[in-house]
Amino acid sequence: MTFDPLLGGTAGPRQIAFVVPALEPAMKTWYDLYGVGPWKVWDLTADRMSDQEIEGARQPYGMRIAIAEWSPVEIELIEPFDDASIYARSLAAHGGKAHVHHVHCATDDYDRVLARFAGHGRGPAMTGGMNGSRFAYLSTEADIGLLLEFGVAPRGWTFPPPDSVYPRTHPVALPGRSRSAEPDPT
Repeated sequence: MTFDPLLGGTAGPRQIAFVVPALEPAMKTWYDLYGVGPWKVWDLTADRMSDQEIEGARQPYGMRIAIAEWSPVEIELIEPFDDASIYARSLAAHGGKAHVHHVHCATDDYDRVLARFAGHGRGPAMTGGMNGSRFAYLSTEADIGLLLEFGVAPRGWTFPPPDSVYPRTHPVALPGRSRSAEPDPT
């Protein structure tokens, strides 16, 4: 038998994601206590996303997310907008408390990774897309205690500009000067 692990051909974690009951207090804790931030915030309503499915059935969902760099990975905070998403279900299962939800891993072959995981009974719990990107959360929680997320985006793809930034005043680089606190214009 050939050793062919499911994570073979994928890169390591790029992002650690937490589901939280409320985004603002979570960002404040990460920023004030742990020094992680600033946070870019997006309201990802169903109309801003595409190809939304939960357990293989079309189902719109939405969430508010915040992303900050904590090199070499990103930290993502997710506040669900509805009760249908796996984020909301996970939050309920954890008594409404913030918790690690998933780890995002990179891959060059999204469809192959999804097919390999599905072939081992770990198909997508939830999928979606935005502006040409696609992502899937795979049913790995029973095996490893959290979900694995894989995504793919067209070359050069980036998130749209954030809806807001936390905190509104944060360190920014000024041309020819060291970092200083400047008001965020948004």
